[in-house]
Amino acid sequence: MASATAPADGEVELISMWVAPFARGRGVGDALVAAVSSWATDKQACRITLKVFDHNRPAIGLYRRQGFTDYGTIGVTSSACPVERKMILELKSSSQNFVDRR
Repeated sequence: MASATAPADGEVELISMWVAPFARGRGVGDALVAAVSSWATDKQACRITLKVFDHNRPAIGLYRRQGFTDYGTIGVTSSACPVERKMILELKSSSQNFVDRR
């Protein structure tokens, strides 16, 4: 399952994603990210942002495979809180994909 915010200022935030343990490593996460990306593009968003815990290496690897760029750690206020990373995927607009074939 995945959920994302409605586009605001051209940006969608992927706020949660979870794949059942038995389905991990089978492309389900890739399909969920692709579905959110497609939805965001349809809504004319220009980017998707997300936060992921720094220790969640499988998720970070998934997002990198999908084209997300790592923007470093955020909001580190206490050693008791897990460190989060911000990642961003710039989306291509339909006008960028247009090819004049005259």
